[in-house]
Amino acid sequence: MINNKCCADIQFIVEGKSFYAHKIILAARVPKLFSYVCESEAQADSQTRVGGMAALPLPLPFDAFSLVLRFVYTDYADLSLDVAMDVLGTAQYLDVERMVTLLERELVDHHLCVENAAWMLSGADAAQVISLRTVCMSLILREFDDVSKTDSFRMLSRDLILEILQRR
Repeated sequence: MINNKCCADIQFIVEGKSFYAHKIILAARVPKLFSYVCESEAQADSQTRVGGMAALPLPLPFDAFSLVLRFVYTDYADLSLDVAMDVLGTAQYLDVERMVTLLERELVDHHLCVENAAWMLSGADAAQVISLRTVCMSLILREFDDVSKTDSFRMLSRDLILEILQRR
């Protein structure tokens, strides 16, 4: 049923790739995305329809969008740490609160450490996930001497580094 053209009634274009979905699922699980679908379909003309189905563009990473939609359909996500921040950002953008909450809990409880605290802070800041950002910032401030020696700290934006230094 997930990403199956045969049964779908909506098509998203993400990074030039098609992803098929069902409006009824979106209505029940992702109201923000469903609202976008309704607004966009009302404005869609024959050139933005493929096989009678509206083809709606989304400015998101395809792999992250695909994983978020799979979660929407199954309430399950098995993610590696490598993709977790992209998925978190996409889930936050689409307002999939349950996924954001579960991902935050997983990241904080099982993955957050001195080595990746700055990387997670950067991702949480970009995704506007305030509670994860707060936890990461607290760890960085508490363990600044160690965190400041990591590669991920050197990759932080100037603004985040200044904020950290001001809070010390």
